[in-house]
Amino acid sequence: MEKEVDILFDARNYADALITLNAMKLKYPSRRADISDYIFIIYKELRQYQNALDEIAEAFKDGTLLPISDDWQKEGIATLEGYELLNKQINAAIKIEQEQYKQTELDIFLPNKSYDGDILLMLHGDYQCNKSFRDMITSRAYIDTGLALAYLQAPNLSGTDGYRWTTNYQKSRKAIKQAVIQIMAMCNISEENIIIVGFSGGAMAGINFISHKKQKFRHVIAICPMAGSYIGQCLHKDTNLVIYKGEFEPEIDALMADINQQVSAKEKRIKGMAHDITNFVDEIIMGELNSLSTIQI
Repeated sequence: MEKEVDILFDARNYADALITLNAMKLKYPSRRADISDYIFIIYKELRQYQNALDEIAEAFKDGTLLPISDDWQKEGIATLEGYELLNKQINAAIKIEQEQYKQTELDIFLPNKSYDGDILLMLHGDYQCNKSFRDMITSRAYIDTGLALAYLQAPNLSGTDGYRWTTNYQKSRKAIKQAVIQIMAMCNISEENIIIVGFSGGAMAGINFISHKKQKFRHVIAICPMAGSYIGQCLHKDTNLVIYKGEFEPEIDALMADINQQVSAKEKRIKGMAHDITNFVDEIIMGELNSLSTIQI
């Protein structure tokens, strides 16, 4: 259905595109933010600012926070009745949400204070935490090569067993999104400088995140994700996704089929390994980074 909207938009058939998008809001409520973003673009093209404000208000009522950007304010939406109150309510709700996700541990390591290059965003496996993940992926190995990296801890605490991504994907997406915002602000970079690296449940959370955002990231390395129905329908068409699996791990054919309906992803098998691939995570990541034309380790 996303491709259908793209075709309608490119043909400037905005009326039918809006009909399709509004139908998608009912069918895919978890994708409300992405769908509304598309609707905003159409209203901007049509200069229908009241409709844009109404859409933002409706989304806010349904629990979806959509900040009113400076770009929209310049377009004229700020002059509409009800804008000022709604904008204050949205910003207050965003502040509360940001405070909530500050509790999710994000550790950032930079080669130098003025660094503005590529950064690896590391997502640990389920039942782990940042501390245990650093034993698998050592920051010094990357810092010494001039790269930056960040460890993000999952927001879902599972008793005394550690932190999990896959118990609540929506909450995990919000935590990853907030980490991306913090990283971009600190390093003055864009999403296209961020390399997402996840292991096991972290790989699943990373795939879930990028498939709900329709944003291009520098590269995505998913190590040992399990099968499951966690793929969204918003993978950016230029997504560069590589999935590593141990030779003796369960097949992920259905997962790959879901992904490859949207983008062309690569699956690489590590011979002789199962889910105990953890001892080789650094080697896998370094090898993958070396395959990128502009990154040499």
